[in-house]
Amino acid sequence: MESERFLAIESIKKKAADKAHLGQLIDVIVSANWRCRAPSTAQSYQRANQRRMEWMKGMGMDSGPEALILYLANQTEFVGASSLATTSAAYKLVNGSLGEAFNQIIADIVNARRREEALVRNPPKILSEKEIDQIVNVNMSIGDRKSERDCFLTLLSFKVMLRASEAAELRWSDLSLENGLLEVRIRRAKNDQEGLGRSSFIDCAESSTLGLLIQRLRLQARSEFVFTNLNNSMKLTSSAVSKITREAMEKAGIQDARHHDLRRSSANALQGQGMDIDQIRRRGRWKSQKGLARYLVDRPEAQGLKSVERAEPESEAGEAEEFCSALIDHDYL
Repeated sequence: MESERFLAIESIKKKAADKAHLGQLIDVIVSANWRCRAPSTAQSYQRANQRRMEWMKGMGMDSGPEALILYLANQTEFVGASSLATTSAAYKLVNGSLGEAFNQIIADIVNARRREEALVRNPPKILSEKEIDQIVNVNMSIGDRKSERDCFLTLLSFKVMLRASEAAELRWSDLSLENGLLEVRIRRAKNDQEGLGRSSFIDCAESSTLGLLIQRLRLQARSEFVFTNLNNSMKLTSSAVSKITREAMEKAGIQDARHHDLRRSSANALQGQGMDIDQIRRRGRWKSQKGLARYLVDRPEAQGLKSVERAEPESEAGEAEEFCSALIDHDYL
């Protein structure tokens, strides 16, 4: 099926057909929709399109919007709403916009799957700063290179709210520690479509655990990348980063926690300390406050109250007890 985008490009080709010096511009035009996106996003879309096309080929269907919707309906049994939305976006990237009716059907499929997920989803894991200290202490006490690296990865991920993909790509040149201030340069954040890079800043004394780890491991480094395989010095993959941090947390007795929970936990910890929402968003490199809001849980600090343990005053407790006794004596209870 010929999409609107396909027809538009064919029209441009015809316009340039009799002008040889314009022919080379066609490749620039055709690939622009991929080149304007972050590499990780483009790769994700390419994989989604490949899976979709393989399914359609197996079903003997063309690549029209009807087939896309049938594919999405089929996939609801196997994947979540986020994956369905990615498939839809990848299709539109290649084929152009869909009609209003098709868009509404796709939105309904994705939202229905999202509602189903909400009914069975386990509540997100929010680690306390005490638990983070526990992870650090347990792993540092082991005393070998692996545990030291794993502790550094976990602690830096928490402090800077790193995504696994960001941690995997960190280079030593991206870390700058000076006068108690640590700058971590993220060359390609997930939502940094223009590839301009983002910087996150945190207080970090050189004598702190994090500061000492940065200085010591930088001296021992055999690669430009911060987090590497200890056997061959190759940089870790995103999946390896996730696995390592999960194991580091398990050593400290924290089960069912993922690397991304460090990002979520740090955002909530900063909110608990009274940091402004927009400041948290900037440090964590969220594109919008709406995106950050999904990570935050309700807590007193977010509603203008101080987080303190509220025990019932002894005198008031006694008065309440006497009041209940009086009600009982008068057969009111």
